[in-house]
Amino acid sequence: MDLNWDLRWSMNKNTQFRTDSLGQQTITGMTSTGSLERSYMAFPDFLFFGLFNTNVDAVAERYRKLRSEDTTANPSELLTQAFEDGFEAVPWLTRTFGGFLPRMNWGLRWDGLEKLAFLQGFADRISFEHRYASTLTTAYHSDPESGERITESKRVGFNFAPLIGLTFSFNKLWGGDMTVNSRWGKQKNFDLNTSSSNIVEQATDEITLTANFRKSGFDMPLFGLSLKNDIDFSFSFSMTKSSSFVYEINNLEAGGLPREGTTRITIEPRVRYTISQRV
Repeated sequence: MDLNWDLRWSMNKNTQFRTDSLGQQTITGMTSTGSLERSYMAFPDFLFFGLFNTNVDAVAERYRKLRSEDTTANPSELLTQAFEDGFEAVPWLTRTFGGFLPRMNWGLRWDGLEKLAFLQGFADRISFEHRYASTLTTAYHSDPESGERITESKRVGFNFAPLIGLTFSFNKLWGGDMTVNSRWGKQKNFDLNTSSSNIVEQATDEITLTANFRKSGFDMPLFGLSLKNDIDFSFSFSMTKSSSFVYEINNLEAGGLPREGTTRITIEPRVRYTISQRV
């Protein structure tokens, strides 16, 4: 099992000068931009993950609460705070460290499942894989007059790659070896742009299945000769569903307006036969 925490930041500062005839310089402008990215913990409304309530409805509820508590604050900054708080599954120590404390992401691979009692005899080797990664990215610039940091955009994303992955290996099946691999992945991103006043959701679900069978050195009589031959069968199937929605900031409760969506299915069988080069 792998556990990881990640924190990255960058800052760019530009200063403009004006030089007079005596060679004296005067600062005429100063701009500062930057970004902060940290590992995050947001989940889909799916199975038991829905218990964490990390969705647009939670953002809308948090936004209403912040506006009622501080009616003089900048609505854009309150929205960015509500965006971060609403998608946060485990807001531990947020008040102490602010937005600088990374959350835990993980990866799990479990080999040797064929030794479990209820799986014995089903396959020679069975392995399970599950990986989760989530990030929160913030882009900002500083006001040239007040120096106040102004948020330009935020992005929350999570990716199960895969949510469930299973690999089965069969030895001496029909005189050959066979491997079957299945994966189910889920990915979703939410983008907040303070200038456009909307939240864009992009989601992708993908299911893949691959199977490979190889048999080597089997005899096939030809013209009275016994030849050693190899044969490979492979089959792959994938189905990818993608969708996109737009949420209006002033009417988050109404739900998202669909933008586009696609479903792509790919089926690819292959056969390779190798005749012995020795007679």
